[in-house]
Amino acid sequence: MIRLDEKGELRYGLLSEGTSDSVLKPLIDWVLAQHYPRVDLEGNSLNKRLSLKGLALAKKLELAIQTVDVDVLFVHRDADRTRVAKRETEIFQAWEMAIKQATLEDSGSKVIPIVPVTMSESWLLIDEQSIKLAANNPKSKIGLSLPSPANIERIADPKAKLFECLKAASELKGRRLKKFRPEKQRHLIPHEFSDQVFNRLLQVPSFQHFYDSIPQYLNP
Repeated sequence: MIRLDEKGELRYGLLSEGTSDSVLKPLIDWVLAQHYPRVDLEGNSLNKRLSLKGLALAKKLELAIQTVDVDVLFVHRDADRTRVAKRETEIFQAWEMAIKQATLEDSGSKVIPIVPVTMSESWLLIDEQSIKLAANNPKSKIGLSLPSPANIERIADPKAKLFECLKAASELKGRRLKKFRPEKQRHLIPHEFSDQVFNRLLQVPSFQHFYDSIPQYLNP
């Protein structure tokens, strides 16, 4: 592990639930850059690199330990109405089990949980213009009725809300709307976030918690 107060490179892997990897990577990159602006980041999705479908979390982590060489392993799990602290505990327990199964005293990596409340899509409901850009209709005047940062985590189904907003922002009709794929376009949203948008996202408690946890895990 490099000294994070010096210029160097930080290599990280992202182990995510479902297809959330490309949504989360820009968020991780921004958070790390705020804490460690002199460090060059190299991040890779392990979901694409490893065959993980159907495996328990501990087995996924064991495979990651044995396959990749990274300084930090970000492990994403949605809270799904469970307390964030409970999900974090489950991740750390799976990590300890994985190290034991891999017969290692120390994996050489650090693990950091990334746990949005409900789903990672909730964090994408922070900025109307970014959604319009992702929908290929940046000049749209339609209002998307997004929740305030304080209320984002109260949305029962943020994925459905996000897909609804993307479709509305596209302003497509008929066959063109049927061909529109919000599940694909959502991955473009965080790439449109400015620092101002990210700072507003810090008003969402689960994202603020993730932001604050970084130095605690990397510089305990």
